[in-house]
Amino acid sequence: MLKTIGQRWCALLLAALLLLGSLPTALAAEGATVNVSSVEELLRAARQCSLDSWSRGRTIVLTADLDLKGESFTPFPIFCGVFDGQGHTISGLRVAESGSSMGLFRILQEGAVVRDLTVAGTVAPSGSACQVGGIVGVNHGAVQNCTFRGVVQGEGQVGGVVGMNRETGQVSGCTAEGQVAGSTATGGIAGQNEGSLLKCSNSAEVNTSSPDASAPPENLDDALEQIGSSEDAAGGESLLPGHTDTGGVVGLSRGVVQSCVNNGTVGYPHVGYNVGGVAGRQSGYLDRCVNNAAVYGRKDVGGIVGQAEPDITILPGAQRLEQLRGELDRLQSLIGQSVTSADAQGDQISDTLSKLGGYAGSAKDSTNILLDQTAAFVDGNKSGFDPVLNPKSGLTSYKKHVEPEPPKPKKEYLTKKKLESLISDADTQIADLQEQFKTESGGWTYEEVVKDFGSLEDFADGDELTKLKGIQDQIGQIAADKDQW
Repeated sequence: MLKTIGQRWCALLLAALLLLGSLPTALAAEGATVNVSSVEELLRAARQCSLDSWSRGRTIVLTADLDLKGESFTPFPIFCGVFDGQGHTISGLRVAESGSSMGLFRILQEGAVVRDLTVAGTVAPSGSACQVGGIVGVNHGAVQNCTFRGVVQGEGQVGGVVGMNRETGQVSGCTAEGQVAGSTATGGIAGQNEGSLLKCSNSAEVNTSSPDASAPPENLDDALEQIGSSEDAAGGESLLPGHTDTGGVVGLSRGVVQSCVNNGTVGYPHVGYNVGGVAGRQSGYLDRCVNNAAVYGRKDVGGIVGQAEPDITILPGAQRLEQLRGELDRLQSLIGQSVTSADAQGDQISDTLSKLGGYAGSAKDSTNILLDQTAAFVDGNKSGFDPVLNPKSGLTSYKKHVEPEPPKPKKEYLTKKKLESLISDADTQIADLQEQFKTESGGWTYEEVVKDFGSLEDFADGDELTKLKGIQDQIGQIAADKDQW
């Protein structure tokens, strides 16, 4: 009897120990820190990010320099946590697979952070190749104090650090070195920016190679047809082979670009539209940026911005107007003294100085009126305007606040080969999302859910419903794009 009781207590104690032993792992699933010190651990972490749930609330800490040369590396599909590079370098990166949203991280979600990391290698995907960055393809989060060294190539939204920086995205203290090349919206730091780029520096060459020209026409009819197609694509203007929206820091910006520097050559002589030392085309806010390198292009080429829209109205600051009024007072006083002294010298000199005195008085009156109008504007009419103060010149810029319009779709001429590649990429993405839907739903397809339950709302709720609807929305968007093609 006692032996039986003792065996039962031993069994209960063993079960309790096993339960307690598994408890830390369960508690660590949320908010855990994962140390990565080898290539194998990095590859494993990238695979585990196929679902956003694994990285949410998790911090990955890089504890050593890693070389991916010769490794079959697949980019982090989606990342929601914190990746702390601790100043280490991931070298030998090579991304050449087909598709868009490519980089070391394909998509960085809102709230996610990648910091203190250096990446070296080549990111040059095939296929659609849009939203391509050396470190992040599409950024909704924060990329801080990161450096990319190497080559980045793509079609649209191509950047040395980030391909597409969305509204919530922030890229700060980042640098790029090497070469960046793309057809539209290409920049040393970011291809397209809708968020903010702060204190970034680019030394990479951007679109400095001669673009590949199309095959020469065989006869006059073919030549005229080729010119007509180019004019249609360019909105009536003959478009030579080249690139559009190319910038040393950012190709196309609708967000904030603050205190950024470009040291890399931008553009190719006589080729390209909207080419700028800092931004190729911008309709957002750009301040205290510097370009130290040569800029080349065919049309709308600028040392800082190739094409700026909308126009910005600049009004003098109140402090500078007060200074001007004081100087005019002094000038008018000196002219008065000169008139008195010149009376004895002749009527002509006296008349001339009197006219100058009248001009000075008129300028003073105009300055007073302008000062009053400026004060009234600043104090009572700020709504609807965004002020921009330049402390060095004392000038304040007031830009009328205009909500950015959605970009107008551009007419594209797709080759059969490129169209087939786009459709193949879309089918692959849809298949991947459908598998993700089945994983999240416990093995159900969307069609089965609708058939048996009527709708997603009747099948799931809470976070699960949100995830399933998000996946299905992505499938619908890709399918709609595919139908347009």
